[in-house]
Amino acid sequence: EFLGVQQNSMRCGRDIVRVGQQAFQLIEKCGQPAYRDVVALTRLTDVAAVTRGDRLLAARDSSDLVTEQWVYKPGRGRLTRVLTVTGGVLTDIRLHERQ
Repeated sequence: EFLGVQQNSMRCGRDIVRVGQQAFQLIEKCGQPAYRDVVALTRLTDVAAVTRGDRLLAARDSSDLVTEQWVYKPGRGRLTRVLTVTGGVLTDIRLHERQ
């Protein structure tokens, strides 16, 4: 069991990453995570009504929004960090310790 403590930022060496930053910035500052799992896949569909003269045309566009959890283990005696990345953006940082 783990107890998660939410944070808005995390230190990686001399750098700091914050919620709202792009995933590539996280990798540049912290390197690749120890584990990386897709935890949700959401299909987004946009429907737009388009008219041409008196005809109604519908246009549909869909895309997938991927949510991943990235796990960073900074070293012995330090808390594991579980980060949530949604659509390529860091959305959550949690410190985890065994209960």
